[in-house]
Amino acid sequence: MFIIARNGLAGTPDGLSDPWPCVSQSEIAGFLPNSVKAYEAFKAGVLKQHYKVEKELTPKNSDQREFLLSKGNTVLLGMWAKAPIGDRSTLAICERAANWKPVPPPTPSATAAAIKGNILAGTAQGWKLGTRRLVILPAVNHDYEDESDEVMDDSSGDEGGLPDNDILASGPITAAGAFQVVLPTGRNIPKNLLRPIEQAILPEDVYYSDDGPCPPTGALKVSLSGVQGLSFDTLTVLKPGAQTSSKIAMERATTVDELSKNGSIDTRAYSSVVRLVYSEKAVSIKGQLTCFSTGYTGKTDINLRLPAGWSQIELLRPNGSNETGNNKIQNAPAVKASLWQSVQR
Repeated sequence: MFIIARNGLAGTPDGLSDPWPCVSQSEIAGFLPNSVKAYEAFKAGVLKQHYKVEKELTPKNSDQREFLLSKGNTVLLGMWAKAPIGDRSTLAICERAANWKPVPPPTPSATAAAIKGNILAGTAQGWKLGTRRLVILPAVNHDYEDESDEVMDDSSGDEGGLPDNDILASGPITAAGAFQVVLPTGRNIPKNLLRPIEQAILPEDVYYSDDGPCPPTGALKVSLSGVQGLSFDTLTVLKPGAQTSSKIAMERATTVDELSKNGSIDTRAYSSVVRLVYSEKAVSIKGQLTCFSTGYTGKTDINLRLPAGWSQIELLRPNGSNETGNNKIQNAPAVKASLWQSVQR
C-alpha cells in the first residue's frame, strides 16, 4: 500500500527508482466500517491533533485515499483502502523521511542497446570460484524444421515443463571474475535455438506457461513478420574440469553457479534483470500478454525496438506490495553493462 501511495502522491510511475521513504515502523490497522466513513473519521481525528492535510488523492475508479499529513517537521505518508469483502477497511501509515524526494526511473532507450562487436564482456561481482569456464545455454526449439521440411524433434522437454538447453557460446572467466564471450550471429547460430522473435524474447517460465506457448495469436504487433531470434539472461558456470559439450549442456546438474545482470530498477516495486536478445533483422514488438499467471496481475506489457544482431532488453517483475503492477519487457535503460551478479544454484 505504501508503494501505491508513494507513487501516486509523487506523480511517478510504479517503477520509482529511489529508497523507501519511511523512517519509522509502519502501522497497518483494520478500520470499521468498510466504507469511506472510516477514512473520514480517521482524518477528523488527526486534524484535531493539529495535523494539516498537505496532499490527498482519490485515484480514479477506486475505493482508496492516498494522503500526506504534516505537523511541524513531521510528515506522515499513508493510504486507506476499502476491502473487497468483509466489514473492515485498511489503513497504512508511516513517518516519511524528511529529505525524501521522488526520483523517476530511468527512461528506456529508444532502441535496445546493441552489444558492440558481438562480444559479451564483464566482471562478476564478488567472484570467488577461481578460473572456470562459462557457457550460454538458450532453450532448444524442438519444433523447428530443417531444409527438407522434416520436423527435427517434437519432444516437450524435461519433467518440470521447461525445455532442455544447448550451448550457444562459451568463454573463460578469470580468478578475478573477468570474462569475455564471443556471441555468434547469422549462420553460426544453431537453427535449433531460433524461434519467431515474438516468442524468442520471452523467458522460459513465460513462454512455457500452463496455458501453452506464449504469445497467443494476435497478442502482439510485430513490425516485420518471419524474423527469428533467441534470448538469454544467465551465463552458466561449469564445474572444474567440465568440458563444453552438448551433453554437459543437457545435464544441468554439472553446473554450480550462474551469472546474471540486474537492470536499472531494483526496489520494492519492481525487480529487473537484463536479457540479451538476438534478432535476425531490426524489428519492433508491442502489445500485452495475458496467457500466463506470473506476477500479480497476470499481464505483461511489451514495448521493444530491436536492432539487427545482439542487444539488451529488460524484464521487470512486480514485487513487494506492488499489487497493481504488470510485468514489463522493454528496451533496457542505460545500465552498467560490465557488472554481473553471481548466483549460487
